[in-house]
Formats: sequence, C-alpha cells, structure tokens
Amino acid sequence: MNKNLNDVIKKIKTRGYWKLVIEPIKPISNFFDHPADVVNIIEQNKIGLRGWSYPHLPQTNNDNEEICIKSDRVDAFTDYNHLIESWTFFQSGQFIHLFGLREDWLKESDWFEQDSYLRKIEPMSILNFTGTTLTLTEMFKFITNISKLKKYEGRIKLNISLNNINNRKIQNIDQSRVPFYGNYSATTNEITVINKIYSTNELEDKYLEFAEKGTMYLFKFFGLDESSLPVIREDQKKLLERRL
Repeated sequence: MNKNLNDVIKKIKTRGYWKLVIEPIKPISNFFDHPADVVNIIEQNKIGLRGWSYPHLPQTNNDNEEICIKSDRVDAFTDYNHLIESWTFFQSGQFIHLFGLREDWLKESDWFEQDSYLRKIEPMSILNFTGTTLTLTEMFKFITNISKLKKYEGRIKLNISLNNINNRKIQNIDQSRVPFYGNYSATTNEITVINKIYSTNELEDKYLEFAEKGTMYLFKFFGLDESSLPVIREDQKKLLERRL
C-alpha cells in the first residue's frame, strides 16, 4: 500500500518534530494564480546550505516522496531514512511544515554503516545541539524569502514549535565536539519557540538574530544559559559559509 501525506504526518508525530506555520495577516482568497505555481515558489525560495534543502521539494512521486497539486493547495512529503517531513501550501497563503527530528530516526537510517555511532542513538533520547541551531537558522532564512511574496504585503504571522521532547537531553552528536557533561534535559514536552508577527524588512535585517534568540530560548528549557551564544553564532556563520 502506497504512503500518502496523512501516513507520513502520523509517522512524524510519533517522535520529536518541528512545526512551522506561516500565514498572512489578512485573509486571502486566491494567493496563487494556480496552485502549480507553488512548485516554482518553493524551488526559488528553499534553503540549500548543507546538502538537504529546507524545505525539501520532491523531484519524483514514489513511496519515499510525493508532491500533489490540488485545487486549493499543494501537499508534499518525504520519508527517506532519517529525513522525514511534510508540507502544505494553501491557496489562503498558509504554509505548514512538519519536520521530524533527524536524531530520532538515525538508528534506522540506511545512510550509515550498521556499526556507526549514529545508529546507536536511541529514538527520543537526545536533542542535537548543533542541528537545532542550523535548523532554526534555515527556517528563518526560508521565512525571510517567503515573506517577500507580494500577497503577504510585507508582513506575516509566524509560529514555530518543537514537539515530543519530554525528558530528552541536549547532546552534540558530532564526535569532534566537546560533549556536554551536565544533565541538560527538557522540562516540557512542547515548546512554542516563536509566535509573532514579523515584517519583511525586519526579517531581512535580523533573521540571524531572530534565529539565535529562538535557539537560546529553546535551550533554556533544557537548562543551558547565555554561555551557549558564542557557539550558536559560530555555527550560524559556518552554515552560511557552507562549512558544515
């Protein structure tokens, strides 16, 4: 039986996942001239700084990925090893992206050798320190691009949350980095990282700062403090310079 969007959404929600919602300030009846335009919009605005774009735009329709153009929206999903995500862009201008935490699916990923240390990471046990910074930075860069679409009229509503994270610990899964020695565990199961209205101008000027603040806000739920800021900023710099 072939997978569909709902199957992938259900799978994503069984473990940790990001949820991003972008929507217009005012209701819009016809955001696109045609829903098929969404393919070009995502292609032109996705972020590809570390191999796998944010968000991913499926290139084929098969059991691992699919893009489906409907009368009022475009649905897409990817279910490929540890890369599991879905997104929908509605004719109303609302964009919803669900993105499974990669660290929760590494144990089952065929991308790595069976004896790789990555395949020893248990699902729902950790939050990757560096990966969190990179994901939020990619999100904000994509959000900045999308906010420039004319029908948003220079302002968007934004909500970003991280879900199913209770009791997991912050760790660096990159073995070249110094490990965390403290017990930095989540104190809640869901974190609303951002829930705010932004203008395109402020996003263009400060998207890195917004991503940094969102990352630090999230990390504080794990017990980390402002001493993490220099590392967050350096990781952002390396990402933009394609050194990660």
